[in-house]
Amino acid sequence: ISDEFVNLKWNIPIDVRHLTIFNIRPNVSTNTNIQVTDCEVICYFNGSEVTRIVSTGPISPNGTIINISGTPQINELKVIVKSFTGLINGESKAGLAEIETNARISYYDLFGIQTISEIADKFTLGQNYPNPFNPSTKIRYSIPKASYFGNFVRLIVYDITGREVAQLVNQVQRSGVYEVDFNAANFASGIYFYKLTVDNKFSDVKKMVVLK
Repeated sequence: ISDEFVNLKWNIPIDVRHLTIFNIRPNVSTNTNIQVTDCEVICYFNGSEVTRIVSTGPISPNGTIINISGTPQINELKVIVKSFTGLINGESKAGLAEIETNARISYYDLFGIQTISEIADKFTLGQNYPNPFNPSTKIRYSIPKASYFGNFVRLIVYDITGREVAQLVNQVQRSGVYEVDFNAANFASGIYFYKLTVDNKFSDVKKMVVLK
């Protein structure tokens, strides 16, 4: 089933040290519950392949860490699901759209995500600091007790027109307090917005200013 893959792109080239691949999220209502037994990971920069991991082996229940510390800067990642056991929508073979919808891929160290504490009592999105800033700033947020499979967290940066310009977080995270470094060296001066979304449980937006 080499046509089942997740293809992810972002605007800013980054140095990737390692990433974690998770199994597809179980869904009782659609009879989806699988165990990925092998993946292939391909890293690209501006459309050209720079690194390929032919086989990750089975993906563990807590995610499998893939070490790509020697990889040059990349801005695109493809994860191909080569084999799995179980069912998706009651079938043993999944379509591309289903894989894209349900696959959970977690990046570590892409934008310097740090766990400040493993304990949080409520959802919060803090004001970035410093603000205004040049070229980097920190954004802190907290997630209370997560569900069994964790919460899917997205922290996205938008420009003044509402266009998405960066994905700072796009992964499953456990409860805790997190801090993300955002480097705007490649961004023009101006007003930007960052939005935190945690599943369908929490959403908040704040403004920040790049001043050069």
